[in-house]
Amino acid sequence: MSCTSCPVSSPQPILEHTERVVSVLHLSALAPQIETCRQLLASKEQVEVAVLGRFKAGKSSLLNSLAGIDVLPVGVVPVTSVITKFAFGEQRRVMVHYLDGTSSTVSLREVPEFVSEAQNPENRKGVALVVITVPELARYKGLTFVDTPGVGSIFLHNTAVSMNWLSRVGAALVAVSVDSPLMEQDLQLIQGLRSFTPKIVILLTKADLLSQAELDEVSLFIGAKLREHLGFIPPMFPFSIKANHSALREALDRQVLLPLSDHAATHAAQILHYKLASLLQQLTGYLEIARKSAETSQQERQALLQQILGEKDEVQFLKKDIQQVRERLRAGTRPRIMAHLLELEPTVHQALARELAANLQQWNLNLWELTRRYEAWLYESLATVLASLSRSEERFFVAILADAGHAFARIVESFQRRLSERVEHVLGIQLSKPAYETTVAPPPSPQVFIGNVFTHHLDLLWFLIPMTVFGGLIKQHLQKKLPGALERSLARLATQWAETLNREIVRMADESQSVVTAEIATLEELLLRPLSEISDINELLATTQELQGSVLHQQSLGHLGDANERRPLPPDIIT
Repeated sequence: MSCTSCPVSSPQPILEHTERVVSVLHLSALAPQIETCRQLLASKEQVEVAVLGRFKAGKSSLLNSLAGIDVLPVGVVPVTSVITKFAFGEQRRVMVHYLDGTSSTVSLREVPEFVSEAQNPENRKGVALVVITVPELARYKGLTFVDTPGVGSIFLHNTAVSMNWLSRVGAALVAVSVDSPLMEQDLQLIQGLRSFTPKIVILLTKADLLSQAELDEVSLFIGAKLREHLGFIPPMFPFSIKANHSALREALDRQVLLPLSDHAATHAAQILHYKLASLLQQLTGYLEIARKSAETSQQERQALLQQILGEKDEVQFLKKDIQQVRERLRAGTRPRIMAHLLELEPTVHQALARELAANLQQWNLNLWELTRRYEAWLYESLATVLASLSRSEERFFVAILADAGHAFARIVESFQRRLSERVEHVLGIQLSKPAYETTVAPPPSPQVFIGNVFTHHLDLLWFLIPMTVFGGLIKQHLQKKLPGALERSLARLATQWAETLNREIVRMADESQSVVTAEIATLEELLLRPLSEISDINELLATTQELQGSVLHQQSLGHLGDANERRPLPPDIIT
């Protein structure tokens, strides 16, 4: 098979070649990327624009603003892992696609019931995808916007679900809120996206919170950090949904969205070839490993495999390390959350105590009525307080998960670094290590616990207890019940958040172990190829390299322009 018969302008032969290599080498991890390329090839008149970023960065607000209507739920509670697509359609329509393969049509006002964590906690309704079409997006006919979950932390893993999600990114709008600009999660997300798309744009959301001078300072800070850590600066655009900042929206339209939409076919082709080039690069590395291994004798290959992988006990110790870190992190989650909540308790208690004292002065009721009124007030007040704390302290809670992600990442990255060094030392080949993301959503509704007002049912004898005599003592008793009820409710909230985070920690540990298992299995497969297959491997490698060279040649000629090539930003990019 020669590349001269399959020019880069015809991706079909490249996909057929990659599928053949994946089949021969059993590289199932690359199958989602191939499927994504096939989808892009089938929908070449449309560009998917994924809106990504951390929790509460303003992603859904941005999409609602573009359409001019409120469709996607916004606020402090992030959406679930359900992907929501938003595009032009002649009529308003919402299609909900379920994991079991069925689908249903719902109204726009029902969208939050399927995509918000509050109304579909942990995606219990089994939604795979929600597709919304509205005529209000007519100016963006060539684009399909994708609302994604907020990023809680990013670490290295290798699951099919995450690979499938990231590989689908066409163009990427990375929302970075100006009130917490460019954290480590943002840097890792942007770096990971470079493997999947040449078109990355950073949106500095909530720009209305800053003055122009402050915005300039934040923009320069972010640009410097991106160049320092990633070596390039994607285009950056301040953005706000506020009406008096319409000029920011117009700049984004004029310089990014409308050009993408008006020339969707051209940009779709660029994105497709970019993904193909990345895919071919990975294939080349795998084939070179298989070729070098197949050229040696069986005995030498076994020794080579032993050299690269090291002792099996080392891998078992690594997995035990992951398990020990998992249990240590899980054991510390609730105490860490509870300690933080107890620091906030005095302030919360003072506010509730003042409100209760004011109410007690107005509640001139008998004992039975006073008890019921107090219980209702206490339940409602604690529910409001807990919901507020769950939102306001969400960043602290999610930071615990980020710390856990970094702990597992250090273990896995250390393993990958040692493995890569061994492969490079023995074979002279560098292994690629793609990065992916994980997210967490808060508990849907914090639980409230108020307990019994009286040890015995004293209020049942209300008609025997004159409030004119005992009212003051009883009201003092009610005030003394408040601290205990508050602490028990905070303990419930800590437990809920701990359970939520610990589920994610267990998943992180499992995924980290999967990295180890998958990489070892892949290398064993590549290093133990039969000698008889060397001619086939050489043919596949030669074709892959020829195709890769052709793609890179067209890119160097500017036919497949990279929106994030390393160049200084034009003066009008950062305003």
